[in-house]
Amino acid sequence: MIRCRLANLLIYSVLLLTCFVARAIAEEETRFAIEDIETELHEDGVYYLDARLDVSLGSEMLTALRNGVSLVLQLDLELIRPRRFWTNELLATIEQRYQLHFHALTQQYSVNNLNTGIQESFHTLQGALDYLSRIRSLPILDVGLLRKGESYQARLRLHLDLSSLPLPIQVKAYAKRGWRTTSPWMVWKMP
Repeated sequence: MIRCRLANLLIYSVLLLTCFVARAIAEEETRFAIEDIETELHEDGVYYLDARLDVSLGSEMLTALRNGVSLVLQLDLELIRPRRFWTNELLATIEQRYQLHFHALTQQYSVNNLNTGIQESFHTLQGALDYLSRIRSLPILDVGLLRKGESYQARLRLHLDLSSLPLPIQVKAYAKRGWRTTSPWMVWKMP
């Protein structure tokens, strides 16, 4: 009876420890997600996008970043005209690219918008990731390109641009699942 209880206690302890280790490993994985999107037509006749993203970097990416490897995150936006009896028509694509870099000398992180050249510096990684997580007033579409009476959809995703990594890390990145991180597409109707 005592042996049975000890065996059960040992099994329970091993299972509990396994759960804690699995949770710790899961928390270290890279995760990209689109949490919220808003589009608004401004007076200038252009639709602007505001989005909230979830950007978490796994331990391997953090190690690479702290060792001088820049990470390029890319937002892909596509405008689609759904068609009933044919494949959907892709009307426009937009790529918005951000480079995250750690400067060892100043111990600061920088985020460089590769489309506009605007660069921001942060004392902490969390500050840089918070900045990357908020997209504000991104011009996406001129209203003149839309036909009246047609319905349109847009979709957005975030991914790490593996081709921007140094070649030795590219090989590792293509082989390991944790580096090939892409958020699911978020689809919404254009107003």
